[in-house]
Amino acid sequence: MSTTPATDHTILVGGPYWEELSVGDVYVEFPALTLNEGHAALHQSIVGDRLRLPLDATLSQRVAHRRLAHPMLVCDVSIGQSTLPTQRVIGNLFYRRLMLRRLPAIGDTLRSTTEIVALKRNTVKEGRKPTGLAVLHIVTSDQEGRAILDYWRCAMLPISDLDASQPHADDLSQFPADLPADQLTDCLEGINLEAYRVEVPGAHFADLAVPTTWKLDGATASPARLSSRACR
Repeated sequence: MSTTPATDHTILVGGPYWEELSVGDVYVEFPALTLNEGHAALHQSIVGDRLRLPLDATLSQRVAHRRLAHPMLVCDVSIGQSTLPTQRVIGNLFYRRLMLRRLPAIGDTLRSTTEIVALKRNTVKEGRKPTGLAVLHIVTSDQEGRAILDYWRCAMLPISDLDASQPHADDLSQFPADLPADQLTDCLEGINLEAYRVEVPGAHFADLAVPTTWKLDGATASPARLSSRACR
């Protein structure tokens, strides 16, 4: 965090420039957030949520024994909690291996740990301000310290003093996008899939044939339209 004293006793606060980051830096200062029904309702109204379990509290209780939150709501919170070292971000180059470790629930208190795991200084081009890349490893956990979300984010940041910056050139290909297949079902621990099959009509995965194609006829995908359908 960069701080600059001002003459009127005001301290100007800003995020670090790229050259101020070091591999191994860990950021945990962002306030924790307890998910509540208001967060869920706001998220549903903005994105037009169609995910059945977060929408149906009764079904969620029968299947998961708790009121599930939409995973993308957790992603949004987590990304926001990772921005302490990237307040000056110019753009994000990738999000990789974004994986749910546990299904999030209303009432969970989310806190994120952000670690700098790789740095790469971009080639300096004439007429352009120098920049560098920082790969962040972000783990979001609940109130009991159980990991809920785990992923890598690559942010491009400005370099304030090129002469003071180190020519880091870490290999960013070491952060693959592939998810570990042996861990993908870990988040389903304690989930009653049979209760879901009984409660939800229509075809389930076991009923599908390969290949199967769905064609949408005359429907739009605007958030407003999806939101209105979700409320019917």
